Parts: sequence; C-alpha cells; structure tokens
Amino acid sequence: MQAAKHKSPQRGLSRAVVQARAVRPRHNAAMPRLLSEPLLDTAWTVVCLCAEWCAACREYRHAFERRAREQRDAAHVWVDIEDDSDWLGDIDVETLPTLLVLQGGRPMFFGPVLPHVDVVDRTLRALKEHGPSGDPVPDEYKDAVALVIEALRVR
Repeated sequence: MQAAKHKSPQRGLSRAVVQARAVRPRHNAAMPRLLSEPLLDTAWTVVCLCAEWCAACREYRHAFERRAREQRDAAHVWVDIEDDSDWLGDIDVETLPTLLVLQGGRPMFFGPVLPHVDVVDRTLRALKEHGPSGDPVPDEYKDAVALVIEALRVR
C-alpha cells in the first residue's frame, strides 16, 4: 500500500469504471467511463479508490478488472483520486488502495486494503454474513462517500 500525500488539482474524468458484467463502454462527462451499469438499488458495489502514479494501484487495477469480468457478486467501480477528483469532491485519501463497499447504496465498508483481489472476496463474504462493524465511514470521508453514492444513483 502506498500513501497519498497530496490533494490533486481538478482534472477531467478519464478512468474506467467496471462492473461484474462488462458491456460496451459508455462515457458521461460527469463521471468516469462506465463499462456497465451499477446496481445500487439492491446489489453490492465495490468502489476502488486509487491513483495512476501509485505502482501498487497500477498492478492491482488489472486484477480488479479481471475480477469484475469474472465475478457476478458485485458491481465494480475504479476511481482515480486525481483524474476523477470532480467526481469525488475534496478527498484526501491517506493510503491506497482504499475500498468503499456499498449494499443498495448504503456504505458497508470504507478503508485501505492490501492490493490483492482475495481481499475483495473476503470483505464481501464477511459483510454478507455479518454486516458492517459500527459506522464504516469515518467523519472526514462522509461527504466524499455521499458524492460517490449520489453519482452512482444518477447513472
């Protein structure tokens, strides 16, 4: 895991957003390119917050996208904290990668993880069996998480 030490300037949105069932890429200037529709009403959504400059994130992205193609247990969203800063608002992520797991648009987990796809598998399994422990989103990230949820709903 690598630390994100700076806030980024606002730039255009360009990073891919992927989901378990990939479809033809679509682009909306208001958010990253979508490869399929998120299912916020009832399904699970795994949002990975990363940065292109982070070597661990670049390597993890390939595995995350492969999981999105192969698994149908959740929508998968890849968000670059710098390139997609318009979409996130003013967020200062300390450690990358960071996952946000939603169920039906409700936060279930938010925090840094090791860059291994099996962490996503274990996290989803534990959340499905036991639910979140306490409030999963620290106060300083609540506004950014709310922006992500709203942006996914608008889709």
